Amino acid sequence: MFPMLWDVLPKYIDDWVDTSRLVSALFGSNGTQSRLWHFLLGRSEDGLRIEPEGIVNINAGMIMLTCFLFAALSAKMRATSSMVVGTVLVTVALCLFGLYTLVWFVILAMIIFSIGEMLVERGMTPGQVTEKALPVGEAFQKLIEYTGESPEVLTNLLYANHHVGLTWYFFAAVGVLSAVMIYMYGRWILTLGEKKRASG
Repeated sequence: MFPMLWDVLPKYIDDWVDTSRLVSALFGSNGTQSRLWHFLLGRSEDGLRIEPEGIVNINAGMIMLTCFLFAALSAKMRATSSMVVGTVLVTVALCLFGLYTLVWFVILAMIIFSIGEMLVERGMTPGQVTEKALPVGEAFQKLIEYTGESPEVLTNLLYANHHVGLTWYFFAAVGVLSAVMIYMYGRWILTLGEKKRASG
């Protein structure tokens, strides 16, 4: 889900969301030429709209300013509950991005996404998951120790969050496509044979 935020959302905002409405609401129809607001909001050069990066930066700003609040909140929850709530919030945010092209909905969705991300991110630091700190083959056991969850709960959580079952649907789709192509090839060969016999 997170690559959508950085790779797809800026282009979506650029193509479909009228950010000039936000500038008009904040500063009037003529916008503002203030360099401070230009920096904080990521405005365009003419000062009449906000660049997609300005909207996406709400995520970084919220994490810098409020992560300790959501870290304290998620610390009171079980690891799985925190991850489920965070994942649901991120999913709701992604739906909101697609629901309306109004800039206010995009901002609301970005705020919800950021909150969800901070609840989901309850995990290990990069230094805790190096090969030295976490030898190959011991990751799952370390995850059990770190979260305090049972192997069954973690297995189900990992399966659901990473959509492991979709792998088989992908392979099944390849099989269906192969069957269709073989059928079409057979029909093509049959048609060629009939044409050859008719002309001979």
